[in-house]
Amino acid sequence: MPAGWNAAVLTAQGSFDGNTWVDIYDTAGNEWSATVAASRYCLSRTDRPWLGGIKYVRFRSGTAALPVVQDAERVFSFTWAFPNA
Repeated sequence: MPAGWNAAVLTAQGSFDGNTWVDIYDTAGNEWSATVAASRYCLSRTDRPWLGGIKYVRFRSGTAALPVVQDAERVFSFTWAFPNA
């Protein structure tokens, strides 16, 4: 995560066409999130193969109910890992 990251969990939206976006939830109804912090390499491992069907992903600072505005654009890298998919 970038050094300037304002404290917030990372959540995501998914899309099959890159135009229509929906929040990502698991089958129990929990919003997908990753606990992250500034200046850290944060691992996000999942064994949930249902995430593999998402073609496009965009990330959000904060949750769907309470987004957190960043002070500036934040650039970071993210890699999905599906070890049992």
